[in-house]
Amino acid sequence: MKISVITRKIINRIIEKLFIKKYQVGKVEKELKIQDLKRINPKIFQETKIQISKIKNLNKKKMRSLQAKVGGPACIELLYFLVRLLKPKVVIETGVAAGHSSTVILSAIKKNKSGILYSSDLPYFKEKNSENIIGFLVPTPLKSAWKLYCNGDLDNANHFLNEIKKADVIHYDSDKTFLGKKMFFEKIKKVICESTCILIDDVQDNNYFLNLSKQLKRRPFILKYNKKIVGILFPKNTDIENKL
Repeated sequence: MKISVITRKIINRIIEKLFIKKYQVGKVEKELKIQDLKRINPKIFQETKIQISKIKNLNKKKMRSLQAKVGGPACIELLYFLVRLLKPKVVIETGVAAGHSSTVILSAIKKNKSGILYSSDLPYFKEKNSENIIGFLVPTPLKSAWKLYCNGDLDNANHFLNEIKKADVIHYDSDKTFLGKKMFFEKIKKVICESTCILIDDVQDNNYFLNLSKQLKRRPFILKYNKKIVGILFPKNTDIENKL
């Protein structure tokens, strides 16, 4: 299974390099800054700043003992804020790596006192004992609200579809290619509804985020961080967009 997943990812990257155009920020999207989240909910925004500072300090210490090269954190301030704000029952996440985003999501879920995180990843085939690397940062007390699957996004999606009827928040941060994103979101489309909040990391790589926003008839928002761009599709029928 692992070899076939890796082969698919290689093919997707070749197609991306040869045929897919890079994303360019245009007039369609509304660009946000982290500070803009304060207008949505000042209290949760202040809480986010405090909690993220604590989590970053703890993770920094833990990462010193990890002898492996893994992906860095996503825009974790945004993730914590939205999970606290929306109080989702079900969160889907792809691309766990050491577990920066997983820890943040699970911390917010614990604060909400409800919810479960379904995570998807694939072991680092170049690293020894790579199964132990995935989610390395996640504290044991938070794992009771966590279901982690490590057979690649499309296979893991089958588990998600068997266990959930609706996703409240989706954070995509795995295969960055157009086809990788397209195949995953097509696979899980039946759990996406008007109230689903969708975040896609590294949207600068291609135009899939804009295509998805048109398909779902949502206004696309973007937030730049660490020279990358995260795309946000807020839930419909809320007052979030009116506050931004």
